Amino acid sequence: LGGGPLPRVLVLACEPETVPRGDEDIMPGLSAPVRAAVEHAVTALHTMVPVLLADPAATPPLRRPDESAPPHTAALPHLAAGAPQDR
Repeated sequence: LGGGPLPRVLVLACEPETVPRGDEDIMPGLSAPVRAAVEHAVTALHTMVPVLLADPAATPPLRRPDESAPPHTAALPHLAAGAPQDR
């Protein structure tokens, strides 16, 4: 990638219901909350793709309707109160 700026990367992800400890293996399959989130993820992709195809620099309109808690802004300073969000 050289010394220039990195290309833009968009990530659509889902947080697992339980995070394994360092000595545990990842559990096979999807938890019920993650299975329920798949439909929302597909909807988000169907919303994002046409916007990004029309304008690759656009910020797609995303919602997080089922999230139970706000992001941990201490770990993500760019998401601090009042900071612009690019998701």
